Amino acid sequence: MPLLVAPLLIAAGESGSGDVAMIELDPLIAPVVDNDRVTGVLQVRVTLMPGEPGFDARMQPLKPRVIEACLAAVVEEARVGVDLDRPVNATRLATRLQGAVDELRLGKVRVLVTEVSTRRG
Repeated sequence: MPLLVAPLLIAAGESGSGDVAMIELDPLIAPVVDNDRVTGVLQVRVTLMPGEPGFDARMQPLKPRVIEACLAAVVEEARVGVDLDRPVNATRLATRLQGAVDELRLGKVRVLVTEVSTRRG
């Protein structure tokens, strides 16, 4: 089965300002389930763009919580919003991820979805 890869840069929310380091998370992978059967996987690459300098150092102890929140958002999107025969709605996914990060109250952090892919199997 073909691998659907969509290189993109989708962001939700307002742009940050200042000279800040972007933080790339490891790929987030979630199962796509259909009729109680795993039919494929959704893989998402996410980069965080903080709105204030020094955030990358401050985020290090918070990174596990951020990854957990983002992974939960990807799992939810895979559960309700992914059809392996259609492109992933990257805008909806970015909005879901932004909401998950916003709930952590880390300050002004913009979520960028840099790659989305699905795979059967």
